[in-house]
Amino acid sequence: MSDKEKLIDYALGICVEIYNTNKLLVLNNNSRKNNIIKAKRMFIYFLKNDMNIKHSHMINYFDKMNHSTSIHHVNKFSLEIINYPEIKKDYDFFNKELDSYKLYGNRLKAKIRMINHIENLIKQINHIEND
Repeated sequence: MSDKEKLIDYALGICVEIYNTNKLLVLNNNSRKNNIIKAKRMFIYFLKNDMNIKHSHMINYFDKMNHSTSIHHVNKFSLEIINYPEIKKDYDFFNKELDSYKLYGNRLKAKIRMINHIENLIKQINHIEND
């Protein structure tokens, strides 16, 4: 398992812990139970905003998820953080847990930034090679 996959798996674990569910129910993408939707929404928001996963690539993490569903969940969670103090509190806890996670001596947020920076550099190199 790559470092990026470890980070993503750890984040999913935090989401399911916060909302008292399990990973399979969140990733199966076929439940309308409130706690499962909340965990899924937070995880999608994390994937998009922190890991820079494109909406069209959410299918790699969730069964039968299209880009428009991903966009909906990210937009909805963005509004919920602003309008619902309990969601903000849950997301703050999520971020606190992520910050405390260490991978090879680096804090998780620093590792995410490094991974995103490296991925952007690779894209730039590939773009230069194609010109």
